[in-house]
Amino acid sequence: MKKKLAYLFTILILVFAVGWSGEGWDSSQRTTWDGAEWDSFTEANIPVPPEPPTFRFTITTAEGNDSFTLPIYNGGTYNFNVDWGDGKSDIITGFDETPVTHTYADSGATTYTVSITGTITGFRFNNLGDKLLIRVIKNWGPLIPISGSLFYGCANLTVEATDILDITNTTTINYSFRDTAITTIPGITGWDTSAITHWVGAFRNSSIDQDLGSLDITSMEFASDMFRQVTTLSTANYSALLVGFEAQDPNDDVVFHGGNSKYDAAPSAAATARAHLALATGSGGHSWIITDDGEE
Repeated sequence: MKKKLAYLFTILILVFAVGWSGEGWDSSQRTTWDGAEWDSFTEANIPVPPEPPTFRFTITTAEGNDSFTLPIYNGGTYNFNVDWGDGKSDIITGFDETPVTHTYADSGATTYTVSITGTITGFRFNNLGDKLLIRVIKNWGPLIPISGSLFYGCANLTVEATDILDITNTTTINYSFRDTAITTIPGITGWDTSAITHWVGAFRNSSIDQDLGSLDITSMEFASDMFRQVTTLSTANYSALLVGFEAQDPNDDVVFHGGNSKYDAAPSAAATARAHLALATGSGGHSWIITDDGEE
């Protein structure tokens, strides 16, 4: 019996190898597993694993300075892989490890894309270090700030990232985007800012101009200098901010600086909202002290 089964199995193998003749299945119908057909099979049937969340940004090295130091610090939590954009990478588990500074082989100003995957909790320039080398945030990925001053002093920085920055581990974004070239932060209105109490100087002397009225400011206590100095929101955006902030029934006695921004002249929703924010708490308002450039 075993010999008969082996014989039948051999016949079947030969049939599939050479194909049927006549009106049956011919050799042209056989499946091959090499060349383009194999490539087609692998592309169609082998799933590509998703890319892990990646904190991705570009830097441009300076003439005569071909190194870049990641602004991580004592108090953060780190266990990540950094791809420096030049074919080299390092694993970093501590703020004081040698690889946090990378030296590029070329000389002169060159742009690289730095990609970080893993745990990176704690990151801030605080107007120090290689603040002028970072250029564009492409993705926030796994970055988790735990303090303010994230990009303070990064005068060449803009943001293209549309994913959500996780700021749920901190209560402050003081000075986080101060003195930057940022005009918009895509996705910022989707950030969970419900626990943020300190907004002091967050956008001071930046170029930001977008509708921020839907930011959750229900925990806001300190907002002095928030948009101070040359920061000027358009009248439409500043008006939307006032309306949006007042609608959230915010905390009382907040000192708020709207920079050089103007709001829609009364009668308008913005003028009504601003008046209610500034109205004394005894009269049903919030006793905010507001500095801006007045009505349009």
